[in-house]
Amino acid sequence: MQFTIVSGTNRPGNLSLKVASICHQMLSDAGLDASLVDLADLPRDIAFDYLGDSKSFASFQKIVDDSTHFVFVVPEYNASIPGILKLFIDACSYPESFKGKHVALIGIAAGELGNEPGIRHMDEIMRCFGAEVCEGQVLLANIRKNLLPDGQFGPQFPSAEIEAQFSTWLQKKIGVNS
Repeated sequence: MQFTIVSGTNRPGNLSLKVASICHQMLSDAGLDASLVDLADLPRDIAFDYLGDSKSFASFQKIVDDSTHFVFVVPEYNASIPGILKLFIDACSYPESFKGKHVALIGIAAGELGNEPGIRHMDEIMRCFGAEVCEGQVLLANIRKNLLPDGQFGPQFPSAEIEAQFSTWLQKKIGVNS
């Protein structure tokens, strides 16, 4: 099993990368092979040169191809997902990039909904690719209040929800039937 966590925005100083880093640490601590993709590292020409055989996107496509499990940390942008995240997905080979692969979705937002609308959109997109989307949504509301400056969750914001989202994967790793 190869896990890839995608921080769903390229905005400087974003909180998605902090949450993605927490997810990465959880999976790594469980002994799972996990990598982290920061969309800020995408090639600058992605918006115009990804169509066809983009050499600048090839390393990202390889990460996607080699992965069996994905975690998308998706911040709320205008009641949906960031355009750069959709562009990243659109740049991937369709449908084989995510077909039959396991996908967990984590929404984050400054408001009360935890990006529930954006997670619905991501769920639809991933299902169109043929991905197996994990049941149950992790919606992290009031993220600016609940994420400490050191990048960890505050006491009122336990990581138990995220751990529960990964529980099936962790059980398979240690050989426990779900």
